[in-house]
Amino acid sequence: MREIKPYKTLLGAQRSLDNGVRFYNVFARSGDDIVGLAELAKAAGVHSAGMKAFLHFEKGMMDLHPEQKDEIVARLSSDLLEKYKAQRPAILSPSSVESQGQSGKATIVSGQTVFVEDKTPIHWVHRHSRPSHHLDPDLRLI
Repeated sequence: MREIKPYKTLLGAQRSLDNGVRFYNVFARSGDDIVGLAELAKAAGVHSAGMKAFLHFEKGMMDLHPEQKDEIVARLSSDLLEKYKAQRPAILSPSSVESQGQSGKATIVSGQTVFVEDKTPIHWVHRHSRPSHHLDPDLRLI
């Protein structure tokens, strides 16, 4: 997957997403105002338009105005739009992840993170006394 750099303009998003895909996708055309499965996958740097592609798509749209984002979503092909609605990543604030986050669902955490409390402290115990600067195979987690 490629590094995600949010689109700054509607035109930049349109050019990136309506890209005509790879040479062997004979039915996809660049600039046809329809973003298909293969075009979205190419923009995301993956080979199929699934969870990773939708995560890339949603992160890329975060800096656009809601009207511009709606215009890009309207360009998705009908089958891609159905998949997008079903697999769309959740956008949560850091404070709501624990209560609203779902295991196995793509999630974008957006906002300021603040350390609150470490609920899972890890304690290491030595079975033998050895210098601490060596990697110790006898270390175990309790």
